[in-house]
Amino acid sequence: MGTWNSNLWNGGAPAPTVQSGVPVQPLLYAAARLAHITKFASANQNVASPDQVADFILHANLMLDQAQVRRPMIYSVGVDTYVLGTAKIYTLGPGGTLLDANGNSVRPVKIERARLILNSTGTAIHLGVFNGSFREFSDLAVQDIPGALPRFLYCDYAAPTANIYLVPQDQGGDQLELYTPVPMPTIAAISDLIVLAPGYQDWFVNNLAVRLASAFEERGASVTDDTRMEARRSTAAVMKLNMNSPRMRSDAPSGGRGRGGDFNYFSGTST
Repeated sequence: MGTWNSNLWNGGAPAPTVQSGVPVQPLLYAAARLAHITKFASANQNVASPDQVADFILHANLMLDQAQVRRPMIYSVGVDTYVLGTAKIYTLGPGGTLLDANGNSVRPVKIERARLILNSTGTAIHLGVFNGSFREFSDLAVQDIPGALPRFLYCDYAAPTANIYLVPQDQGGDQLELYTPVPMPTIAAISDLIVLAPGYQDWFVNNLAVRLASAFEERGASVTDDTRMEARRSTAAVMKLNMNSPRMRSDAPSGGRGRGGDFNYFSGTST
């Protein structure tokens, strides 16, 4: 029985090689095998049609796109710096006014943290900038304060270009440092190489197989319970690795002065 042994699949599923990325082709092929899609190959159709491959790539990109809005799936947070002018509103995205060192302006999925780098002090000083919500931004009674140090940032995450509001406004020449999740890769063609962190290949193949089984259900595609379980396990393993465990803290004892902090049950005091 044929298994799409053609130039399109390059003779089946070759072993991944260590290059600048992971070959997409064997990953898609492995997902199709788990979804039992390749068993439909016959003497009259022993290759994956271009439409089928396009569907595979579409569902893979949808899965990657969904992963990058789930914080525990993000494995890397990048740091980008932008030179500030004196404006209150900046933009990030196509045609954005904030440009990184490479001249790019990319809309962030989420800003994890923001800092202001003072360049007029000889030694660069990093100051924290509060990353506020739209409610906290709307509560600011005075927003236009030129020639000062920005200590409040609000991003509206508009698409495709997000607006960044800074309060107060910079004197010009300082840098805004943004910590944002590194975007997941996207696939344009079956010949692409994509960069995946360790552990993500198993997540990619098993979860894509589940998606493809649903997409091709009318053709009899399906996945085994083992594949569904492995998809859940691989997702849980990746999320566990990326999640930060909070430090254990205790409230001040009831009836205290409300200082908060850590309570030492040996001494009965709070610090």
